Amino acid sequence: MPKKIQERELKDTGSRETAESMARKQREISVSEFFLKNRHLLGFDSPRKALLTTVKEAVDNALDACEEAGIVPNISVDVVQIGETRFRISVTDNGPGIVRDQVPKIFAKLLYGSKFHRLRMSRGQQGIGISAAGMYGQLTTGSATKILSRTASGKNAHYIEVQIDTRQNKPAILKDELVDWKPEFPPIEEGGEPLIFKHGTCVSIEMEAAYIRGRLSVDEFLKQCAVVNPHLQLYYRITLLKGAPVEDESGKRGNGGTEKEEKVEPSKKSSKKIQDDKDEDGDEEADGKKNGTKKSIWDDDEFDEEDDDSEEDESEDEEDDKEDKKK
Repeated sequence: MPKKIQERELKDTGSRETAESMARKQREISVSEFFLKNRHLLGFDSPRKALLTTVKEAVDNALDACEEAGIVPNISVDVVQIGETRFRISVTDNGPGIVRDQVPKIFAKLLYGSKFHRLRMSRGQQGIGISAAGMYGQLTTGSATKILSRTASGKNAHYIEVQIDTRQNKPAILKDELVDWKPEFPPIEEGGEPLIFKHGTCVSIEMEAAYIRGRLSVDEFLKQCAVVNPHLQLYYRITLLKGAPVEDESGKRGNGGTEKEEKVEPSKKSSKKIQDDKDEDGDEEADGKKNGTKKSIWDDDEFDEEDDDSEEDESEDEEDDKEDKKK
């Protein structure tokens, strides 16, 4: 064998992998590490969907907790824009609260929950949602998930800041202290006293996101959530920075915020929009009431023409019958 060919073969065998060398490189993939690299599987593939998914997961958790404890839910959603592409989402509920030992696992460990082995339908079942939202916030901003929780038997609330150790899928507790906190909600009627409960939970996550109005927006989700859950008292506030561009589905841009800040309550805004739509649909009906007549769908000219044609056909049939009898 020529010397050059032999040297080439030795080089090739040196660069090739063997079964033993490949076996040494193989290791177990952490659940958190997998979803960290494939976050689109959890609904975080775009800034717009990230905002919607985070709000949805937090609201679903709050509704489930209140439902299991037999509590009429009060939920507050507060979305604040703190940078051009940075938002802070805070969701507060009056649920039963969370025991301190369970708080880090629920919010900073994937595949941890209590409903997976139940043979019944529930909103959050896989134990991925809110912890995945915290992981996305950690990935995009480096900030921790902040939780306030108070149980009915607790004298104080637990304030905990956690992050996910993606290599081991374990929570890393950055801060843990007792604070004097109770969930508080705005009064139902203007001038009334705020609603204060002795138990509840508040979760706050900072992340890179985008607020876009339209069919797949946070506004639309919360409006549908309120319709599906008529027993729910929902409070929603969004604060946009001055001059922040806000897009809708058609791609049109508008400016959000004022010289200071604009605090919009889309829950009221959406109900007003529904009423406006009803008014538009009922314009003709209202005009009829003003004139003393109410227009019906059967008053259209098309139906009148059909009725005239049917009357002519009946008269022709009667004449034909008479002629047959005479014959």
